[in-house]
Amino acid sequence: MSAVRADDRTVAAHRARRIMLVGSPGAGKTTLAGHLAAVTGLPLVHLDDLHWSRDWRRPERAAWQRIQTEAAAADRWIIDGHYERDLGLRARRADVAVLVHCGRLRCLYRVLRRGARIRSGNWELLPHRLREQAASGAPVSGHADLRRLVRTVLTYRLDRCLKALAAPAGGGAAPTVVVVSGTGRRATRRLARRVRRDTRGLPGAAAPAVVPPAALQQLFTPPTAPAKETPR
Repeated sequence: MSAVRADDRTVAAHRARRIMLVGSPGAGKTTLAGHLAAVTGLPLVHLDDLHWSRDWRRPERAAWQRIQTEAAAADRWIIDGHYERDLGLRARRADVAVLVHCGRLRCLYRVLRRGARIRSGNWELLPHRLREQAASGAPVSGHADLRRLVRTVLTYRLDRCLKALAAPAGGGAAPTVVVVSGTGRRATRRLARRVRRDTRGLPGAAAPAVVPPAALQQLFTPPTAPAKETPR
């Protein structure tokens, strides 16, 4: 697969200059974002690094919207992070939106496991400014953000996210949407049926492509030019 279809346009995924990754906490967005950055060479931005300051302080609402708008204004990027309330700020600039989907229980397990690893001293899992705080020797709470993450996992809804991507708040063209399922053909087929159902009736929206993680990386890998024959 070299291109995916949305609305009346076809976007070659390997030509995308702006890719956003969204989905529930624990779905695997950050891991996939790293793989895509390596494949595409696009600069990788983690929203958590922009959002959290020392001692888990968060910016005021207006400041946070400005930070996201400035990040999305760049010409080339991969932006990793859900922050559903502000999906439209990124969606109306993105060429492709990758929606990473995973079962709720698995997401919850991963979030709790990540919290436990942070509490045991694995500071690399913290946002950038909190990693700096830990590296300086200052105490860092390993669970200050855990309650918010658990609540987000429990309240996350795939259909709501698909709707927000199909019609970005604030106007602008909707990005091409690719939904990433768990591994396995059965899981992919089940999710594809669910996505078709959830996108039915959305204004101007075609059913997004649903692919496993390995196929996603292939989708964004530039095609290899055929070798030229040596004249005899």
